[in-house]
Amino acid sequence: HNGRYSYENQPAVAQWNLVALAYAMQKQVSFKTAQAFVGREFSDRYFSQYWTLMSGRFGVVSTPESAQWMQSVLLECQHQKTDLNRWLYQLTHTPHELGSEWSSFLHARDVFVTELSTAKMTTLNPKFILKNWVCQWVIDAAEKGDFSRIKQVREIIQTPFDAHEDFAFLAGDLPDWGKNIC
Repeated sequence: HNGRYSYENQPAVAQWNLVALAYAMQKQVSFKTAQAFVGREFSDRYFSQYWTLMSGRFGVVSTPESAQWMQSVLLECQHQKTDLNRWLYQLTHTPHELGSEWSSFLHARDVFVTELSTAKMTTLNPKFILKNWVCQWVIDAAEKGDFSRIKQVREIIQTPFDAHEDFAFLAGDLPDWGKNIC
């Protein structure tokens, strides 16, 4: 997905939003000063924090080299149209099920892994992340008078790290009917 709010566009959109906020607040803050700060500081701070946070999800120590490795995985996920959150959940719990196409990535990851970093992964990679298609699945039922899905999905998103075996399909592949939902 290459829309405005896709992963790859989020930094630019966030930066644009900060400039727009500075413009709206120019009576309180000098617009030129705020715009210069956002232009000068935002990108470095954003990406430094981003790779630090992502290193926890990937179970690696945060270094410039691990950031390059993570970037290569992100690009491969995009190329293969792989759901990153699902991939990270599998990496956390069943890395052997990722498939042979990921073996070189997993082997390269070994140099960045520590016992502490992998233990942290279980607290950062939930099985369930609310997706637009799941919301639509709930809405469709509710419009027909079936409100049971609201309760089911609410329970799942309140405990997203739990297995919820009866609803594993909600953490699975995007259904064909959901591919055109933004």
